[in-house]
Amino acid sequence: MIEFMRRYTAHVQETSHHHLIGSTPGRNPFLSTFDDKGIIEKVSTIVVEKSFLKSREKLLNVVDILKKNVEPSRLTTLRNMAYVPSNILKVALYLPKSERKTYAGRLWILHRLYQIVRMDSQYITQKETVDYLVQLLEIHGWFNPKKLRQRQEKEMPERVSRRCRR
Repeated sequence: MIEFMRRYTAHVQETSHHHLIGSTPGRNPFLSTFDDKGIIEKVSTIVVEKSFLKSREKLLNVVDILKKNVEPSRLTTLRNMAYVPSNILKVALYLPKSERKTYAGRLWILHRLYQIVRMDSQYITQKETVDYLVQLLEIHGWFNPKKLRQRQEKEMPERVSRRCRR
């Protein structure tokens, strides 16, 4: 499988009409920008660095970087494409809702982000790397801060003393 991906990527890069092959969002010429490398480097530093930031904060920082640096029309298109049933990312990288809310689920998403960033320029182009980052976070609901606030409130229920319950 890896050998196939290497040959396919080499073929796509050699072909001058590579934007006509397949329907992958990274191959559409109107969706490309020139600052994808900078976005990947910023995301990489957040995901890789060992810091005091919690997993939730790291994921929110990655979302902020993507919102600020990806062209708005491209971001909207990619977020909408994340829900297409035939989307490979949704099938291969989808985490159920019950697991998303857990600490282990957030670590899993961070690990997947790290793997996608590591694949950059080895098997996929920089455009595709950014596309996959956006779609992975959209599929798992990290672009909607309203939902995230609700999740945080649900995860940390208020403690009621025994005297108040009586």
